[in-house]
Amino acid sequence: MLDQNFTVVLNGQTLNKQFSAAVLDGQGHAILTYSFPSPITVDSTGATIAIDFDLAAWTETNGQTTATIGNGSTVNVTDPTRQVTSRSVGFILNLVTGQSFDLKHGNHNLHVVMGPATQVNGTLKNNAHAFVYAVWSFSQNCLFASKVQVK
Repeated sequence: MLDQNFTVVLNGQTLNKQFSAAVLDGQGHAILTYSFPSPITVDSTGATIAIDFDLAAWTETNGQTTATIGNGSTVNVTDPTRQVTSRSVGFILNLVTGQSFDLKHGNHNLHVVMGPATQVNGTLKNNAHAFVYAVWSFSQNCLFASKVQVK
């Protein structure tokens, strides 16, 4: 489920767009669906799936955008260089100075590992509010932080 409106940045120009009415739910959301070629069970066994938001194949007609999504490649999916750094927000818990901590957001905790190149802005301490910029480490089953910003 996505917001029905989205922004495209093309050559430095910002364009406001809207998904095709065919995928809107009437509540301000666009619902994009994809059926995998064969059934996949996502559970604790760790099934690996990839969905390709094929932006090059998206079309626009009369100001309405039709999205194309499909089965993505799982080749090298565990390679962190294939990921885009994400930002996670929460509170620091279980701090091991210079090494790791848990990031609590709502009822969920994500384990965060810091390396020698992790940039830290502010003072890390338990219960501090923080923004973590990281990629997911499949081998360590945690976030590998490139930057931690304490508020």
